[in-house]
Amino acid sequence: PSVYAEARLAAMSVNIMEMIKQHKPEARVTLLAQLIMPGTLDRRRFDALGLRHNRITANEIHLANELGYEVHAWTVNDRTQMSRLIDLGVDAIITDRPARLAELLDERRELSDGALLLVKLRNWLRR
Repeated sequence: PSVYAEARLAAMSVNIMEMIKQHKPEARVTLLAQLIMPGTLDRRRFDALGLRHNRITANEIHLANELGYEVHAWTVNDRTQMSRLIDLGVDAIITDRPARLAELLDERRELSDGALLLVKLRNWLRR
């Protein structure tokens, strides 16, 4: 398989993403944006929407999903924020600290249903 089909490329410029798609149609691209503006998203230009982590709400995730996009949070390096965004339902987290995210995901997998519910409740109360 092509590395372009396995990796995710992210950019803030739709023009750059179009150039990537022209040369490597199998590439999966993420548009990095500050927020979602209704009516501005053209599904053919990119595969996922990367939103600034401190601006992501349940409503924005719902809107992006309704438009057929995955939601990727960027750049999240704080464990508390990672946990909150996981519970909000983001599809991916862009981080400078991948080991920290992997550790958090492993810890959450080990939690009992009750303990995980308490984590989710805590994150919900922090909104």
